[in-house]
Amino acid sequence: AGDGDNFLYTLDRKTGEVEKKVALENTLSGAILANGLIYVNAGALLAIEPSTGKIVWQFKPQKFKMDSEPVFQNDVIYAVGQDSNLYAFNPVPEKKVATN
Repeated sequence: AGDGDNFLYTLDRKTGEVEKKVALENTLSGAILANGLIYVNAGALLAIEPSTGKIVWQFKPQKFKMDSEPVFQNDVIYAVGQDSNLYAFNPVPEKKVATN
């Protein structure tokens, strides 16, 4: 996601040059690309539009932060919170699939 400086960088696929630099409150994990959005744990699970660097969706458990790197499997985003719950999201913004 970044290099420990609390920024998310998007790179040009051909040149490897930095296209966007998105400031985050903190960066707690690597980032994944799923269905056209970048997902990263920054205390909250964020979905970022790569072309603009805009945060288009976020989720944070009520009392705790997110605690793991997001994972994309079978069209679902999974992440664990500090509350020890596993959260599952449809990569379409604002559609939580389940909490376990």
